[in-house]
Amino acid sequence: YMDRAMFIAKSQRPMPDDLFAKYSNIMGRILYHLDREEEALVHHLAAMIMLETLSAENSLDLADTYYDLATHLWNFDTQQGEFLYPLEVSLKFMKRSALIRWSTMDHGHDDVLQSMAGVGYTLLAMGEADMAVEYFHETLPLFEQELGPAHANVALMYNGLSVAYRDAGALNDALAASKRALDTLRALPSPLTEDLADTMYNQATIHIAMGNCQRAVPLLQESIPMFEALYGSDDWEYLGTVDVLNHCLAQGGQPSQHVSRDRGSGSGGGTSGGGSPGSASRSAEATVEAEAPVSAEVFEQLGKDKEE
Repeated sequence: YMDRAMFIAKSQRPMPDDLFAKYSNIMGRILYHLDREEEALVHHLAAMIMLETLSAENSLDLADTYYDLATHLWNFDTQQGEFLYPLEVSLKFMKRSALIRWSTMDHGHDDVLQSMAGVGYTLLAMGEADMAVEYFHETLPLFEQELGPAHANVALMYNGLSVAYRDAGALNDALAASKRALDTLRALPSPLTEDLADTMYNQATIHIAMGNCQRAVPLLQESIPMFEALYGSDDWEYLGTVDVLNHCLAQGGQPSQHVSRDRGSGSGGGTSGGGSPGSASRSAEATVEAEAPVSAEVFEQLGKDKEE
């Protein structure tokens, strides 16, 4: 229907380029969720080119396009064990999205959180845990000053900081940040189930990394019904968490050496939250016949500065 609407709108009467670009980006989202990733990227690229040509530098439509490009570039090939596209390019688009959204939107909006936290999670996926810690440390005060310490988005940024600390090996700091995130979420009148489940799972992985599976077990047991209600019993969020719990129980409260839920994020699992790329990563197992295949070289070129 979206494809037909775009055709009719463009052929029957003039349509402003910015509106057509917005439609193109929406079409990209639809194609992405149909596992037609390369076609989706073509639509996102078309939207980006049109909007940048219009010099819509502070356009929220452009910010949405940058964000969609950044998250859809998180295409993980589970067979090869690597990302299909350079994460450095995803980071550039995520930063551009964060800059526009932070400067033009209410700072409590979920889209702002998605982009701001997405930068940190992309750094984690790139293996830059120390840089991610520094980034979350720099951005957390901005959220706290604007939203107050008891806001859900502040809690989710602390959750991101805890994951960064964990991956950097600073487990005590990771646990402290995670406890603050979870305590804040539990104190809210109606926290989102997804936020609670992800934060509990991440805290469980910290306990496991510290060699204390006994403390991880109740967190995993509490999060599993949430993941099942959210995604179903055949989704990797649910199945992966059950697998981690079984590892802990099989060890009699002692962690196995490699206990993690495979999120396809390259950062040891457990990096989702608030719609970040960690939760947006996709499997590349399906074979797709795209109308216009996109190569990694295209995105390496796009990742260069606009002036170039």
